[in-house]
Amino acid sequence: QKVLRRYEAGSCYRWGIALREEDSLIGVIELLRFDEQEESCSFAYMLAEAFWGQGYGTESLKAILSHAFANCGASMVQADHFAENPASGAVMQKAGMIKTEGIPQKYTKNNPPFWKDFYTHSCRQNCPCASQLQSGLHTDVMHLHSSHWYESIS
Repeated sequence: QKVLRRYEAGSCYRWGIALREEDSLIGVIELLRFDEQEESCSFAYMLAEAFWGQGYGTESLKAILSHAFANCGASMVQADHFAENPASGAVMQKAGMIKTEGIPQKYTKNNPPFWKDFYTHSCRQNCPCASQLQSGLHTDVMHLHSSHWYESIS
């Protein structure tokens, strides 16, 4: 219910990641933490392990970066990843994001709370990474489906 309320309020956009030929859900990706004053937002994604390392995360991220700049009023998108998960950072860099800082021992709100090393990546609307983004949420390999996610939470 919390996610549905955030979606309806426009403070979170979540899509299912689906392979085009099968239309089967292989992950989710979302835009969140919108800051109207800073014109910024963040994202999170998760892929089924069987689909790691095949470019789906990068392709999905490029699509939502394009969407954030074209449709959500964002001029900057940034996100963190655990230092112990360099593959996530590689996805961000392949999508054109720039590693902007390392934040040692950042506190998380998980239960129980803990301290972790994070790295931050960002992309600005006027950066070269943004000019290379495709438009739309459909590609040759996969597409992002709002209906998959919405049906699973309603």
